[in-house]
Amino acid sequence: MSHGSLITANLGTANLGTVHLGTVHLGTVHLGTVHQILGHDRKTLSGWSLRNGKRIWTIEPLASGDFNVPTPALQTNQNGRKQVFIATKNNGMRLLAFDSNNGTPSDTIATSIKLRVDMSTPMLVGGLIYCVKEFLFFPNASALSETWRIRDHALGDYAATFATSDHVPVVGKGELLLLRTDGSKHILSRSKIFAEDQVLYSHPAIIETRLYIQGENQHKCINLANH
Repeated sequence: MSHGSLITANLGTANLGTVHLGTVHLGTVHLGTVHQILGHDRKTLSGWSLRNGKRIWTIEPLASGDFNVPTPALQTNQNGRKQVFIATKNNGMRLLAFDSNNGTPSDTIATSIKLRVDMSTPMLVGGLIYCVKEFLFFPNASALSETWRIRDHALGDYAATFATSDHVPVVGKGELLLLRTDGSKHILSRSKIFAEDQVLYSHPAIIETRLYIQGENQHKCINLANH
């Protein structure tokens, strides 16, 4: 940022009628009265002023050595409190509160090592958390305790998870899984995208109801309205 680089980012959250893809390490958010860039550098979680690029705050985790690939996700709880959810491999899950006007974290609400993810970005939608690490995990968004998990042959160390107002598509090993956003432990449908299983590291893109997926040797377009 301070060296003239351009950053474009979306947080791993979903609002009604829109889709946000948690594909990068940084995101722009309003915390307090400060519009800032939130994310990881090599060793810490930090917030930088979007106006001048200056670092506003920083938190160094207890355990070192995280890859810091998953994107932090912002949520607003039922009381209107701004919270940031973080998940990494060595430090597990953390939920930070931002109550002050200066945009700095005011409290650590909850921590848990139940989900230790190194690549997959958690998806928050309607106050619910979905994330893949060998299983599809569904932690409680307030206490971070595990509500349920699903084992499936399409899920591995990484899967792309995103959301609309009604559904949570999960793109695993060459398959598309579809769940509801109400927290129910049920896979509504599955579609084989590629003939052979393959790990897909490129995050799919969405235009209207069309899902574009890049495989190892092919590109596919899927109409989600048919699923």
